[in-house]
Amino acid sequence: MKTKPQNQAVGPQSELARLKVLWRDQLTETERDSWRALWAGDTSPAESRELLHLETGIQLTDDEQVTRFRKWDAEEVSRHAEAERMAADEKFFSEHFGSALTKEQVRDMVLAAAYRRSLLTGDFAESRATLKLDLEQETAQLRAASEQTKLELKREAEDRMQAQFKLSREKFEFDAAEACLKALPALRAIAGDPTLTMTDKIQAIRQKLFAVLPA
Repeated sequence: MKTKPQNQAVGPQSELARLKVLWRDQLTETERDSWRALWAGDTSPAESRELLHLETGIQLTDDEQVTRFRKWDAEEVSRHAEAERMAADEKFFSEHFGSALTKEQVRDMVLAAAYRRSLLTGDFAESRATLKLDLEQETAQLRAASEQTKLELKREAEDRMQAQFKLSREKFEFDAAEACLKALPALRAIAGDPTLTMTDKIQAIRQKLFAVLPA
């Protein structure tokens, strides 16, 4: 059952934080159940702290930390269980009423069922877990909506730039054509001048049309 945490922090509070990270990210459910059985048995908090130190390298300094951790774990278990029940409720409501309800209405029904469960059981930790899940889901939805808005604004900006570039190009082409028509006699004279090289002719036409002096 030995598992060493990857993060090496210092201080009593950081030890508790390290235990939570180890518990959540590195231990299997079987290993977590073994520790829960140990704490639920006759092992004293001091003995469990010593065993925890030997097995994981994490050294909790007082029994209150063990109590706080066990409370945190119980709330996590309750939260995950409620998340599974809410997922089952959402599937049920979507399958039976999805054609008549929007996603928001289905979500409201799922939350209402979750709150009713917490009131009937008197499990206020479960109620807090439900509220936390609700806030997490709402935050995720707001974040997704924000990212979608950013993408839409970026696409709109790109479309405006493209439209502006197209308009500028069309104006340039129109002005160039208009200038060519006005300067057509002079352009013919430049093109027919046998004393000019091709490069000289191009430079002369540029100067005539766009007032660009030869480099």
